[in-house]
Amino acid sequence: MATIGTFTKTNAGFTGTIQTVGLKAKIAITPVEKCGESASDYRAFVGKVKIGAGWVRSSKGWSLIA
Repeated sequence: MATIGTFTKTNAGFTGTIQTVGLKAKIAITPVEKCGESASDYRAFVGKVKIGAGWVRSSKGWSLIA
């Protein structure tokens, strides 16, 4: 699988670059204050334009009863 992006952790979130055949963009990923359980944890920007969102994935414990 090809790597299309590299990012570095900063005090304000993450910064990096995504590069494909038709695109090269500097991206900033910043944390946001959650306003609900399903709201995103991060927003991705190119300049001042929001291009995406991200969530912290965590597993809630489960048990199997046989």
